[in-house]
Amino acid sequence: MHLVDGAWKAEKHINVSAGLNPLLAAYMTDRKNSVLAAWNMRGHDRHVLHRAVGEDVVSNMLLFDPLPWFRSRFKLPKNTMSSKKAGTPRAVFDVPDYGSAHASLADAAHMREVVLRAAYCWNHSKNDLGAHKAATALERFESACTEIESAVALSEWHEVADRPWRGATLPRSVLQPGE
Repeated sequence: MHLVDGAWKAEKHINVSAGLNPLLAAYMTDRKNSVLAAWNMRGHDRHVLHRAVGEDVVSNMLLFDPLPWFRSRFKLPKNTMSSKKAGTPRAVFDVPDYGSAHASLADAAHMREVVLRAAYCWNHSKNDLGAHKAATALERFESACTEIESAVALSEWHEVADRPWRGATLPRSVLQPGE
């Protein structure tokens, strides 16, 4: 997928005979012991995942909700990802528009960029919310990893398998947002 004129376009596609739930379960099973983050993951999204892929698949992932972490560090009038109006996280951290609000790819891209930028600023310059602009994508990602590790209770933690996204193996989508 890549962003073209404000809309997500598929680079390629394949026909499959399985439904979405088994495909999602297989995808998540291949990535067990990973961190799965979503704004309000402790609410609605967690229940949707449980219904779609089952408890066994979900229990092998760390479900992380960046919203409480964000709210404990940054005081904004509105913590929505659906807008880039003044006083929202997307505006404060100057996140590009990755498509229409409430479209899953756009919402995920907006949240990812807010968290990466906010984590870097929190770790490196709490008074300069533009500090992320001078950081590399890898530096922002490492800051987010540090914040997630410090925010998660030890009793919830699943060790992320072999730290797959550290260093040079960081996915292109993190290094080049919007692609």
